[in-house]
Amino acid sequence: MFRFSKLQIDLALESDAAPGGYWGSRLRGGYGRVLKEGLCDHQDIDDCRDCPRFCECDFPRLFQPRRTSDESRLADAPLKHKVDLPRPFVIDPPPVTERHYRRGEIITLGFTSLGPLCESIAYPVLAFERFEQTGIPGRSEHVSRFRLVGVRDSLAEGRSVYENGELSSAITRDIAGFGRDSWVWEGKSELEVRFITPLSVVNSHAKQRDPESGITLFTDFYDLIYNLTNRVGGLWQLYGEEWPGQAGFFRWREHLLKASRQIATTHRELEMVRTWGFSNRQHSDRPLGGFTGSMRFAGDFSPFAELLGIGEIVHVGNQTAFGLGRYAISNAERNRDHTVRLTD
Repeated sequence: MFRFSKLQIDLALESDAAPGGYWGSRLRGGYGRVLKEGLCDHQDIDDCRDCPRFCECDFPRLFQPRRTSDESRLADAPLKHKVDLPRPFVIDPPPVTERHYRRGEIITLGFTSLGPLCESIAYPVLAFERFEQTGIPGRSEHVSRFRLVGVRDSLAEGRSVYENGELSSAITRDIAGFGRDSWVWEGKSELEVRFITPLSVVNSHAKQRDPESGITLFTDFYDLIYNLTNRVGGLWQLYGEEWPGQAGFFRWREHLLKASRQIATTHRELEMVRTWGFSNRQHSDRPLGGFTGSMRFAGDFSPFAELLGIGEIVHVGNQTAFGLGRYAISNAERNRDHTVRLTD
């Protein structure tokens, strides 16, 4: 389908009172800023598509893939009419904490590279190495300093790939094969999906929406599979191999959607979460929203093993580049509470 690599990056804080909260937007913004400073020679241009070097510059390809309106109209589904394209990376920030961090604490983030970027881990590693020179901004002009102290390869049992400033290669895997291999509930008739970071998506077919934000609330297994197939299909189309074309994509998706209607929802406990991320560009907080919680399902999950495993890596929904839409799957057979409820 498409290739990926996964790094764990360790940052040692060198300042007291580093802000808590959700760090995904801070880390993604800092990564992008450093990439642009290093790769872009027309930094006065806001929209990369207006740049004379747009087609040859690495920055939009590595950080912010975009295309023209005309190109988007001519594209195949699932990215038809999409001007902003899926990013080739996913950042998994550290868990949210309300307290301030202290000097000397180690913050660990995950960095998943997709497609061509996974062959060039030097870009994210060197970007975070340079990012330490500017630090992580916060409220009231406060900047938290840190130092890059370690980079490990999650696909090689945590092997270090960064020693004394020297970088070695990381393993890459085909994500479809990895998704199948990671499936450990074969033969099980129940599973639980825990939504760890806020999941934000807006669908026109939604059965239930949050009235304030318009965000779609999943009601059944079909909703999960519908959004996962669109997310994974877009990455496959943009970064993958052996793309089957629009007709092939629709056949693949419809097969899974049809099978998803046979899966029963046995428990549903979701909660809308509204939090704040920090915008490095605007130097201010920005609202982030989505739902967290858990759902349990019962049925035959064998048709979905590959897709569910991929989704654990690439997440689902919007703003996945800075960590939203992360979920984890576990065996739910020992949890037989069959209530279905939504926490407001």
